[in-house]
Amino acid sequence: MNNQGQPKTNRLLPNYLENKKGRWFRVLYFGLVALMLLSLIVVGLSIWNSIYIKSKNTLTPHASSLTEVVSRFLTFQEEVLLSTSEQLDLSQLDVASTKESIENLFRVSKQMKAVAVLDNDNNVLMSIGADVKEDWGRLFLNEATALSSVGLPFRLNSFGEHYLPLRVPIYNSKHKVAGFLVAAYQVIGPDGIWNKSAVSIDNAEVVFTNDKGYIFASFPEKKSLMQSFGTARIAPALVPELAMVKDSNSGTGNVSTTDGEIFFSIKKVLNFKGYVVALRAMLSFLLDIVAYGKCGLRACSSRHWLFWPCLC
Repeated sequence: MNNQGQPKTNRLLPNYLENKKGRWFRVLYFGLVALMLLSLIVVGLSIWNSIYIKSKNTLTPHASSLTEVVSRFLTFQEEVLLSTSEQLDLSQLDVASTKESIENLFRVSKQMKAVAVLDNDNNVLMSIGADVKEDWGRLFLNEATALSSVGLPFRLNSFGEHYLPLRVPIYNSKHKVAGFLVAAYQVIGPDGIWNKSAVSIDNAEVVFTNDKGYIFASFPEKKSLMQSFGTARIAPALVPELAMVKDSNSGTGNVSTTDGEIFFSIKKVLNFKGYVVALRAMLSFLLDIVAYGKCGLRACSSRHWLFWPCLC
């Protein structure tokens, strides 16, 4: 009869949990759970640290290399266009000699696909090469007229190649801007300044963008009908990161986007208000680590003080 008065909940537990040894068992049990959770946190931090260092070691040199390629290319093309613009007199434009000067430009650069001479209102006075129907003035909106500038990319048709315009001023005898000499270049492809041999990181994306996030060029090149109605932009979370990069320094880090977490490395293209951004998804790095058996569980400090066996 007395046993019937005992709480039913006690009958669900082993008898030894009701004594002093049982209390120590519970302490040990919860201690092991806490240790397991701590181990998971350490493993997670080790994986994250490994991915971050791997992204920095792969993306940063690549961004720097491609920035040098773009900067060298644009500087050279600017010098070529400026030397040609000095020979042009828009007050009495000699069609034959101007055409000859422009045709000589195509021999200098295989990436050059179209050249045009514009007046001060961006009206086309002469054009050679690809049939560009774009409003040149729209491509260089808000750019200083007295300085060389890179314009927004455009396509000749809905799914055609992207072309990047470069503009230099043409001065009159009074040293005032009388017009412009513009050229359009193919950036991506076998005849472009970026191709598969230049961008060698698997599953990575490289973009050339301005300080507002408008994409001048990207590799792999993305072609869609929607791009015919406007210029693509990088992820909004990346735009503030551009302003953080000064002069020849590199910016690295990670941001969250609609496509997930991505790692990036940014390098500034001096004198052209541009940036080269190398991007790769965190998941892609993680899959690489698993695929190659590294697992990201080794501490990346100089002493390698922590080692976890591979889980692959």
